[in-house]
Amino acid sequence: RERALKREREEDELTRLQADARLRRPRDWTGKTYRREDKAFSPDEQKEAESKELARWRKAVLQAIVEADLPLAEDIRLAPLGVDDPSVRRACAGHRWSTLKKRVLDLRPLARFLKAQGHGSFPRHEQDVLAYFGVRQSGKAARGVYATTLAALRFFEEGGEVPRDHRLCTSQALANAALEAAAQRGREAEADGVLLENRQAPPLPLS
Repeated sequence: RERALKREREEDELTRLQADARLRRPRDWTGKTYRREDKAFSPDEQKEAESKELARWRKAVLQAIVEADLPLAEDIRLAPLGVDDPSVRRACAGHRWSTLKKRVLDLRPLARFLKAQGHGSFPRHEQDVLAYFGVRQSGKAARGVYATTLAALRFFEEGGEVPRDHRLCTSQALANAALEAAAQRGREAEADGVLLENRQAPPLPLS
């Protein structure tokens, strides 16, 4: 019984010390989870915040489609409200804002690479993506980069209404290249004794 009480006191003291440390920590150092706890939202406020995020990332998706000049881009340009017009929201396919955000952010490194090479912001040929994969491999990017890139490519080709027989996301060459690049990174890490889960991909070189 005494041992249990002692353990409870120790746990209470540890909780108090952790709370004190968090309160003394500068705001910029505070983790995202704690910041969310620090500001509690009512259900209505939460709903409003999610609605704003959804509108923000819907717009980002449609802007990316216009910049890439995918088939849906013409409808967006002709829509009365452009990227804010409800008639072109079909590109988002009912996804949550968090999914839209992920797809937009996952596409951006590929878009930056293509722009730096003078190829616009969206791949038109398998070789465009293979060249990007090659650069990421040379930079020892994380294994997941290749799969997330293909997932973003699929999302935008489908949302941008690229005809099925012109979609790069169905390319077996790209699927195989992504698997090989991820496996190769795993072998390199094993040889170096590196735990990939604790490493971040280095910045993408653009030249």
